Amino acid sequence: AKCAEEVVGDAKNAKIGRTVYSGGDDFLGFVTLENLNDVLEELEGKFEEKVNEPLKDFLKDGKKLTFSISVVIAHYKTPLNKVLNYARSTLDEVKNRFRKSGKDGVVLTYITKSNSITTAFMKKDKMEPFFEVIKKLKDDKGPSSNFIYTFAEEFKKFDLENKTFDEYLTLKKMMETELKRLLERSWTGDKNKTEREELLQKLLSILLEQTVEHSSNCYSVDLNNFTETLMIADKLSAGGGND
Repeated sequence: AKCAEEVVGDAKNAKIGRTVYSGGDDFLGFVTLENLNDVLEELEGKFEEKVNEPLKDFLKDGKKLTFSISVVIAHYKTPLNKVLNYARSTLDEVKNRFRKSGKDGVVLTYITKSNSITTAFMKKDKMEPFFEVIKKLKDDKGPSSNFIYTFAEEFKKFDLENKTFDEYLTLKKMMETELKRLLERSWTGDKNKTEREELLQKLLSILLEQTVEHSSNCYSVDLNNFTETLMIADKLSAGGGND
């Protein structure tokens, strides 16, 4: 909690937000949207410096302690108790979702003025590609966000549950190929091949994380989480718009 307070700032000396509560291993604070990426990066660095580095001689096999994050982005008219309830409940969800892989997850919840709610889960190492997608969507010479919604519409018709390994590989190849095609079509400026390929690799790294291995020969793809991740990126690329 103290790590987060150092990054965000306390009530008397606000840096990029406000600390509401800091105690034990819990932290609650408000952060401006434009500083969200920087705050998350600094939190990770501060936790490494203040927690894992001093404990490195006591942790076995190079293991590290981790922490989970719940971020709720809401319209200013959204009741605060609703925002806090979502922050608490989704924090439990992200811990459970990544429990078998060491936790260390982030959940983003986006609540619009009309009370439409979008929620996306990811491991912290996917925050970098996530914010890179936002950056490219902001670029007038980059892709339009149409590819996100077209991709979601196309693959919602597919059965993505309980596939054998061979079926999963075929499905994965189809999704990769179609994502590449749609991304190329959506590019609004000069078709810079290097930039397109770099963005495609970021998207594929997020897509790959949606694979759920139930057993050695049973796989599913969480398409909903993938598309909701990109939908939140789209909303944030527009600065939240009127939401």
